[in-house]
Amino acid sequence: MKDEVLDASLEEGSLIGKAVCEMLPITTQINTWGDEVYFPINLNKTLNVPIEVVTLGDIAYSKIFDSLCIFYGRTPISKNLKIIPNGPVELIGRLEVDSIILKKLLSGYFKERKRRLFNRIHFLKKFAETIRIERS
Repeated sequence: MKDEVLDASLEEGSLIGKAVCEMLPITTQINTWGDEVYFPINLNKTLNVPIEVVTLGDIAYSKIFDSLCIFYGRTPISKNLKIIPNGPVELIGRLEVDSIILKKLLSGYFKERKRRLFNRIHFLKKFAETIRIERS
């Protein structure tokens, strides 16, 4: 995914979204939880409009983990077709790419990286990869 660019839009009026934008570019370690990518951003903001269900392509801030979350599919606690984060989040933006393309791109990338890492070290407890997010 190093050479891939995914465009995103910011929710109008989102104070947390504006704060995240001010932090860009961000270089950090990412983690996955089901079909969610998340990474710490050290923002420490209170949620203004907490939600408990998101959709494919949503970008949200989690106060519990002080992290930015990108949802490209179901999480381990999702029910039926609902994508449920691990606690309330605030929606701050959305990736501007077809959700099917997003899921194929991200899930394929992480599965391939996990496979290569697993084959190399034989045991994989946690997957982390570096991601860089820049302001356009």
